[in-house]
Amino acid sequence: MRPVHRWFIYANTLAGVAAAVVAGPASAFAPSSEHAELEIPLPFQAENLIYGDNVSALTVPQVGSIGSSIGDQIGGNWSVHSWNLRSASPHYVLGSGAEVAPAISNDGIAESAARFVLEQCAPSLGLDPEQLRLETVARGAGKYAVHFQQTYDGLEVVGGRAHATFMENGRVFTMGSDFYTIGELRTVPKLAPDDAEAIAIGDLPQKERAVSTEADEQTRLCVLPYPTSDHTYEPRLAWKVTVVTDGRTGVWPTYVDAHTGEILWRTSDVHFADYSGTIDSNIEPSTYCNGEFEQAAAYMEVEIFNRGTVITDRQGVWAMPNADSPRGATIRFFGPYVNVDRASGGADATQTALASPGVPLHFVWDDTNSRQDERDVFSAVSLIHDWFETVDPGYSYSNARITANVGVAGQCNAFYNGSINFYNTGPGCSGAGCANTGEIQGIIFHEYGHGVQKNLLGSQGDEGLGEGNADVLANFLTAESVIGRGFCLTNCTGGIRNSDNNLQYPQDLTGEVHADGRIIAGVVWDVSENLQASRGVNAGLARAAEIWHFGRKLERPFNQPDQCLSMFIADDDNGNVFDGTPNFDAICQGVRAHDTNGDAFDCPEANSLWVDFDYTGSESGTQSHPYNSLFQANGAAPVGFTMKVRDGVSSEVGTLAKPGVIRAIGGVVRVGAP
Repeated sequence: MRPVHRWFIYANTLAGVAAAVVAGPASAFAPSSEHAELEIPLPFQAENLIYGDNVSALTVPQVGSIGSSIGDQIGGNWSVHSWNLRSASPHYVLGSGAEVAPAISNDGIAESAARFVLEQCAPSLGLDPEQLRLETVARGAGKYAVHFQQTYDGLEVVGGRAHATFMENGRVFTMGSDFYTIGELRTVPKLAPDDAEAIAIGDLPQKERAVSTEADEQTRLCVLPYPTSDHTYEPRLAWKVTVVTDGRTGVWPTYVDAHTGEILWRTSDVHFADYSGTIDSNIEPSTYCNGEFEQAAAYMEVEIFNRGTVITDRQGVWAMPNADSPRGATIRFFGPYVNVDRASGGADATQTALASPGVPLHFVWDDTNSRQDERDVFSAVSLIHDWFETVDPGYSYSNARITANVGVAGQCNAFYNGSINFYNTGPGCSGAGCANTGEIQGIIFHEYGHGVQKNLLGSQGDEGLGEGNADVLANFLTAESVIGRGFCLTNCTGGIRNSDNNLQYPQDLTGEVHADGRIIAGVVWDVSENLQASRGVNAGLARAAEIWHFGRKLERPFNQPDQCLSMFIADDDNGNVFDGTPNFDAICQGVRAHDTNGDAFDCPEANSLWVDFDYTGSESGTQSHPYNSLFQANGAAPVGFTMKVRDGVSSEVGTLAKPGVIRAIGGVVRVGAP
């Protein structure tokens, strides 16, 4: 049976007396761009409160015993919910509750009950009840919450507090403490209050500045637990001086060291509303064939008249702090990653509306105020940026602004020339008509891909690499193999190319870059499909994108065989391609599928190495079957290794005759481990 605790009411004469009302921080609308710059923050202001499971993981010895100790002291079951690292005290303790008082009907009874609880639990809460001064009693929802301010030698300890919450029937069920141990601190200041005020005033640049005359803002001494690390502090005696500037458009609580005159901390107590809002845009994802949907306009610049600019986030949300008065807000298809310009059809689309402080302003782009291709192109480039941030965060090209021109004179095409350019609809496609290429995001992705290729290699490369890799980017972003679906207005299933193909290298090279690029696009498509099968869809797509991008970024391949090899290099995880790579089979199958004769697309087999040979022997045989040849190694060939020969028809195995000499049956010669 738990002990019965007696209690009595402190300051019974306080019954029915309301707590003093303290004026809160000032608020106003005024120009305040300098406010953040003038604040002097406390050091080490990262969150110093630990919550939930992180509390039980603490190595602080007393944490685990606090709950049982409180139960012993007042009854009930208790647990530390949050811990103040800096004060080393339980910020919140929650429990099953304990009946410690009769019914609470006024603030005085509530204070007495709270003092009783905090006295009983003082060792567990790490506080000294003699240093607590009532701050406020709050009442509502059938409960009383009592809050105390910590003091030292009669002075306020900044941030030091304790609290307890009761049901009206006298049952306490929460309590907590942020109590700082001060030790021995000299509380007689060397600095006079007038001197502290002069220091605080003199450090602010405004012409109109003075010490506040408000009753609750009078200059006073306090104890500031000045942070010295995330979990330590140094008690500093400080003058709290409140300086007001420019007709109270600035209110600056300033803590001046009472011994040295150093300004320890300065904050702004004037809090301004924001200009804020959202932007949505009606766009056609991937292609106009998919229809129109309203989506957030990410990364769009909003210009506030005479105040500057702000950029929307991924959700199309924007905000500019410190609003003063209603101002014009203007948007256009411009942001950090793309500037969309009309090449025809009049001036670029813009919208302007009145932004008022604290009132969200919503913009929508639709056919009444913009062109479809403007909306689709802006959205597409934003998507490209986000995609590259998942593959290569901070990649320079996708974090720079590109110009996109829509409504370019011409038909049935698009092009890259440093900018990306899209044609209006035209009469092509054998009379069926071709679409506005600015309304097919797959084509927008493709043209942007040319810029990526130029950025990585300095040119588009040979053998159609520029076209092929531009198609690959479109494949990744549309999640479909067809490039430019809906290019012809009567066909929403087909496009202009398809990366899901079985084209062969070098047999299907034609010298036309768009046709030739289909081979490498087919390789990457197959590699991606294989990786999705072996790793799962999301992980497979992510890895395919990484080895495609980083293979090019690292190796700068200018031909298709080199780009195939670059994917193995990018996939390698230990600096030794001869012991395989984590996704060797998936990559190799994709590569070999487009060079079944083994002419050039090759996989760096595990435990193998290349040896260069000079022809020195005789030949025999016919063209229909590879001939016998004697090869002399340029360098020393390893003795005892198995020689593998791929002749385009079958794989044959021979052995080394002697160091440096290999007898082989035509084709590509490789020396590998047995």
